[in-house]
Amino acid sequence: MEAYQERVIEEKRELDEKIECLVSFVRDRRKMAPVLLREQMQLMSQLTIMRAYSSVLEDRIACFNDFPMQDPDYEVPIKMVILPDNGTFLKGT
Repeated sequence: MEAYQERVIEEKRELDEKIECLVSFVRDRRKMAPVLLREQMQLMSQLTIMRAYSSVLEDRIACFNDFPMQDPDYEVPIKMVILPDNGTFLKGT
């Protein structure tokens, strides 16, 4: 396994731990009660984005054995996700 692959796996593990902690926090009504509604909404947005990021890392990890990394002529197809200033996602190729 390549060093960068190990880093991706470790990054996902750490991120998943943070997701678990945040889920635990937002589900605890006693902890969430004093938090302003605006911040509660921001925490939920943060959780959604963290889960999406974890999913991307999971997809990357799943592909580690699918791509011929040793072939220098192999071109990985790239699909970009662009986050414009207005916060919406656009998909392009």
